[in-house]
Amino acid sequence: MSVICVLGMHRSGTSCLAGSLQAAGLYGGKVDRCNGDNLKGCRENRNIMALNDAILAEAGGSWKNPPDPISWTEEHQQQRDAIIADFYYYVPVWMFKDPRTVLTLPFWREGIPNLNFIGTFRHPMRVAMSLYHRSGFPLRDSLTLWIHYNRIILDTFRQSPFPLLCFDLPQEEYLSQLEQGINHLCSQVKGSISLSIPAAQRFYETRLVNQKDMVSLPPQNSNRDHDHSNDTQLLATAAELYRNLIQAAGLTLEETEKAVVQTSGYTVPLEETITACQEVIKSQPDNPHAYFMVGNAQRQQEDIDGAIASYRKALELAPDNYYFYRHLSTLLYQEERLDEAITVCQQALQSQPENPLIYSTLGKIQLQKGNQAEGMANCQKAAELVN
Repeated sequence: MSVICVLGMHRSGTSCLAGSLQAAGLYGGKVDRCNGDNLKGCRENRNIMALNDAILAEAGGSWKNPPDPISWTEEHQQQRDAIIADFYYYVPVWMFKDPRTVLTLPFWREGIPNLNFIGTFRHPMRVAMSLYHRSGFPLRDSLTLWIHYNRIILDTFRQSPFPLLCFDLPQEEYLSQLEQGINHLCSQVKGSISLSIPAAQRFYETRLVNQKDMVSLPPQNSNRDHDHSNDTQLLATAAELYRNLIQAAGLTLEETEKAVVQTSGYTVPLEETITACQEVIKSQPDNPHAYFMVGNAQRQQEDIDGAIASYRKALELAPDNYYFYRHLSTLLYQEERLDEAITVCQQALQSQPENPLIYSTLGKIQLQKGNQAEGMANCQKAAELVN
C-alpha cells in the first residue's frame, strides 16, 4: 500500500499536477473539480484541507501565517487516521494534495511513515503576482510565504529526492517532466499501479497557467519612509532559493529563465512608480500594462476614480485581457457601482464568450443587485463551461 503527496506552494501548479495524476488513474477521493480560482478545480480533498487548517490553527497560525513549530492533538491524530483508513478501504494506492501539507508535513509523516512525494514549484514573482491578483497580497508578504514554503520543499527533497516539476516551463517541456515524474512514481510503488501518461498530459491546458495575463507587479508600498532594503534582501533570498530548486529539478538556470521571459514578459523593476509608468506611456502610448500598473498604484493610494479611468484605458488597448476586466469589475463592485460592473462583465463576454470566470463574476454581481434569475443563469453557465 502506498500514498503519494503533491508538495507545492499555493499558486505553483499543485492543482494542475494533482489533476494530471488523477486523470492518469490515481485515486484522490472526493475533490473539488471546479471553482473560481482554478478552471478545473483545486483538486483538494475537503477533509484533508480542513484538518490541515485545524492543525495550523492549533499552533496559532494559518496557511498565510505559518506557525513554527506546529502542534496537534490526539483528536487530530484520530481524524487523520480515519481519513487514511477511508482511502485504503477503496484502493491500495492513493494520492492527496493541499499546499498546507507543506506546513503540516511532520503530522502526516507520523501517520504515513513511507509517504511518497512529487513536487512542483514556480517563479517567486509569478506566485507573488498570482496571490496579488487573487487576494491582494502585498509583494513582500507573498515573497516571505514563497520562501518559507519552498525551503521546506527543498529540505524535504534533499533528505530523499523525488520528482520536482517546474511550472514555469512551456507546455512541451512541462509535459516531459510530468511523464518522468509519473514513471518514477510507478517504479516507487513497485508496479502496484498502472497510470496513463497520455491521459495525464491531456489534462494540462495552457489556460491553467495564466502566464500571459500576469505581467504586472503588485503595487509597491507608497510610504516614502518604507525601508526597501528588506524588499531587496527578500528578492535576493528568493532568487537563490529558486536557483536551488531549478538545480534540484535537473534543469539549468538559463533554460528556465528563458522560459519565464518568453511566457510572461515581465521585466518591471521593483521600484516602479506612477511617475515612471507615465514616462513609459509617453514613449509607448499603446502599452496597456503601463496603464494597468498606474491603476494598481492609484487604487493603492485610494484614488478610485483615477484607478477606474486607468483600468478603462488599459482595457481599451487590450480588450481580451481577462485580468484587466477582473480588476475593473471588482473595483466597481466594491464601490457599489453595480450597473457599471455588470456592463464591464458584459463587454468582457463580447471578446471572451466562453470564459467561465467572467460568467461567474457577472452572476455574483447580478445576485448582489437582486437579479436572481439572471445571476443564477450566469453562475450555471460558468459551471457548464468548466465541465
